[in-house]
Amino acid sequence: MAGFGVILSGMSAEAMWGLAPLFGHNSGFSEVGIGYLMLSLSLGALASQWPLGWISDRSDRRITILAGAGISAVVAGGITLVGTTGMALYALTFLFGAFCMPLYSLSIALLNDQLTHSEMVHAASALVVFYGIGSAAGPYGASIFMGLLGPNGLFLFIGVVLGAFVILSLSRLLFVPFLPRRHQEHYHPYPRTTFAAFFLLRRRSQQHRYTLRGRKKRAGHTVTPSSEEMKFSTEDSGLLQSETEYEDT
Repeated sequence: MAGFGVILSGMSAEAMWGLAPLFGHNSGFSEVGIGYLMLSLSLGALASQWPLGWISDRSDRRITILAGAGISAVVAGGITLVGTTGMALYALTFLFGAFCMPLYSLSIALLNDQLTHSEMVHAASALVVFYGIGSAAGPYGASIFMGLLGPNGLFLFIGVVLGAFVILSLSRLLFVPFLPRRHQEHYHPYPRTTFAAFFLLRRRSQQHRYTLRGRKKRAGHTVTPSSEEMKFSTEDSGLLQSETEYEDT
């Protein structure tokens, strides 16, 4: 489900980011109107990251992903019907950004719940490939829909993609009603970039932990490694080997 989520979120998100300005231009929007359209999309994506992440940390992430994809599909259908009707379009675009854009990070969080830290590097490289496939196929498919059906073909395409994801997610929930977790990872908004950034983020978090421990020692406090730090120490050998293999290439 996480892999499909990354691919289909790449298709829908990149189709939206890439072709929404063309949608606005072909619909007769002014440059200012196109700017407001993209602003409403960005504000929606920004506003929902923390609430959806908080909910997913305290419930089954698959339910959160399913709800986000379902609402996004309904909103895309609503935009197809509303067309270019002023403020209603901006409001629907805000909702679309709020529920569709976090699907990428939610899918990664779902996968990370099933992995050890030494496995995350290789999984991250695969997820970037999956997202690349989706981000290449999405704009191409949406452009075909727009060529056949006009500007509203963009949101019709996105609605079809997200509707397919909802069906896949429901079937997954029916066949696997309970998904055991090796450990609970907190939700983080992940950048859509190469998995080399994963090394940098991990090293930075390790340096931050060591800095905090050093300050406590200098202040005279007794420092006992936490369970998370002990987990990192037992898995660092595998990760360092992965980093060495990556750097050698």
